[in-house]
Amino acid sequence: MDGQPDRETITLSPELTARARDAVARGEAASVAEYVEMATLDFDAGDLDSLSEEQVAFLHREIDIGLASGPAEPFDPEAFLGELRAKNGG
Repeated sequence: MDGQPDRETITLSPELTARARDAVARGEAASVAEYVEMATLDFDAGDLDSLSEEQVAFLHREIDIGLASGPAEPFDPEAFLGELRAKNGG
C-alpha cells in the first residue's frame, strides 16, 4: 500500500444516512465517511457497550422484524435474474 486510503462506494439506508449526517452536524464526525469509519472500527473492536439505549432499541426492533418475517425461503439466483431481465426487457 502507498499510504493512501482505499476508496469504496457503499449504500446506506435512509435512516443510517440521516444518522451519519446528524452526527456530522453535531460535530461528532468530520464527514459521513469518517462516521462510517468510526462505526466500523467500533464494531470491529466489539465495543457494543458504548451503544446508546436508542441504538439498542433500534437493533431489537430490526431483529424482531427479521424474526417476524418467518423462515428464509430458498433463493434461486438464476430465476431471480430471469425475472429481472423479463421485467426490464433484457
